[in-house]
Amino acid sequence: MNKTTIIFIVGIIIGSLTVGGVYWYIQSAQSQKKSDQATVQYDKVAIIQAVQKQSRLETVTETVQRNVKISLDLGSFSIFNVPLLENKREQEIAATVRIGAGVDLSKLNEQEVKVTDNNVTINLPKPTIFYAEIVEDKTDLVKDDVTFLFQFQTFINQSQRESLNKYLLQQIIKQSKQATVEVACADNILDKANANAINSVQSLLESSGVKNVKVTSQKSEVCELAE
Repeated sequence: MNKTTIIFIVGIIIGSLTVGGVYWYIQSAQSQKKSDQATVQYDKVAIIQAVQKQSRLETVTETVQRNVKISLDLGSFSIFNVPLLENKREQEIAATVRIGAGVDLSKLNEQEVKVTDNNVTINLPKPTIFYAEIVEDKTDLVKDDVTFLFQFQTFINQSQRESLNKYLLQQIIKQSKQATVEVACADNILDKANANAINSVQSLLESSGVKNVKVTSQKSEVCELAE
């Protein structure tokens, strides 16, 4: 066997060992990667607590304007069932109301969180309107019509006047909130709150190191101000 043949055989042996080593390294790395993926376990309780900690997650704030009319009729003065003098007060208010909506994450229950292998699925509670607050410096009295009889009756009866003024204020607040919430609902405020809550919780979990997370939310059938 000459020198050239020996060198050729040695080259084949070294090449075979090199290829085998590379193949073994790749297979070992892939196996380790799969092993690492398989050993990732997310703490379901910790995930639930992290989400619940956000509590009342307000994701949408809208300012709505609406004119509201309030009427208070104490009964006309009549003779032989013929009304002669009206006894009422009518007001029109240009109300500006700030409305906040979102998802109360403190209501997230364990059944709505699924942890399987490396995947986390969360179904958030229904969105709701948290509050409707009158913006006083942007709310104006447009009209205030008071009949003579109403003025006279409330003038001589101060306690009645105070009671009626309080009642009118309560009605103004109640109807202003109701009217503006209806506008916000027609503008799909709950759908916006839903989408924003999903994105917020998704970002929260991903920033905490939770990968492969899918967040959904329950749809609210009723759009109204929460009690």
